Amino acid sequence: MRTILRIACLAMLLATNLYASINGSISGIVTDPSGAVVTGATITAINTQTGIKSTTQTDDKGFYSFPSLPIGTYDVQIQETGFKSFTKSGLVLDANSALRAGCHVASRNGLGKSRSAEQCGSGGNNKHANGRSY
Repeated sequence: MRTILRIACLAMLLATNLYASINGSISGIVTDPSGAVVTGATITAINTQTGIKSTTQTDDKGFYSFPSLPIGTYDVQIQETGFKSFTKSGLVLDANSALRAGCHVASRNGLGKSRSAEQCGSGGNNKHANGRSY
């Protein structure tokens, strides 16, 4: 009986470790055209394969984080009153990856310039949990 209990405990421990290793994270800082942080912006990460949405808000430093998302391809939408909505598409989240997807958002009144997806997003800051860039 103890052997069965030990095997069951070991199986649960291994399953927990496997689950933890197939997730990744997306985080970033949202700023306006002047470089000031945008607080309270709604950030939505959408898994393009499943359609599942996760939503968070930027904090008082403009920072947001999705610390544990299933691997897949994501679109990240940024919305805040007084600013144009922005979507960064095609963020590929691999096992144990930590993507940085910050962005400058343009005001609705046209002050400042919108940045294109190529200028705004994760370019060059993608790192796996082990620190390797890809």
